Amino acid sequence: MKSILLKLFLATSLIFITSSCDSDDNDRFPVTLNFKQVDERFLFFQNGAESSEVPEEVLNSFLNSRVSLKKEEFENDSKNDFFKFLSETEIEISEEGDIFKAKYEFVNNILILIGEDGERFVYGEGDMTKIVTRFTAGQVKGENSSGGFSSSIEDEGDLPFFPATFENSKEFHEYDAIEDIMGDESLLLQNLTLTFE
Repeated sequence: MKSILLKLFLATSLIFITSSCDSDDNDRFPVTLNFKQVDERFLFFQNGAESSEVPEEVLNSFLNSRVSLKKEEFENDSKNDFFKFLSETEIEISEEGDIFKAKYEFVNNILILIGEDGERFVYGEGDMTKIVTRFTAGQVKGENSSGGFSSSIEDEGDLPFFPATFENSKEFHEYDAIEDIMGDESLLLQNLTLTFE
């Protein structure tokens, strides 16, 4: 009789422990990070040095170009966006009104979405308490020419290029050193960071 009671007690304890673990997981999820803000930073290089201020005419020319990122548009488009962690492996994302679910994982604080075919997409940096996404744009102006670029993080190979600095934007410009930017030539880099908390 004691053997039957002991087995019944152990089985009941095991069921209780299992259901406790399940309820802990259910209590933890979902975790929702809502859009909080957009931060913008400009880096400007001219006359062999980085300048703390961007001349107004250079900034206006850049902001009116096709490559510039519009902070206000990002704020408006992202105001209802969120990351909702449904479990340890599934996430729901709202992006400009479109909502979708995907498998995910964090690798070295990088949020990676995993497609049905196993393809991997970098979607942000952080953890379940804060996610940031990054965008960058730039413009080189010379005496009679100009060129520009804008981009976002798409895969793990892009990560070293965000946020943009003089060094990690070398694939875009031809300057080997800041001292090479002289006279009428200039390099302007724009970094946007979207924060979700």
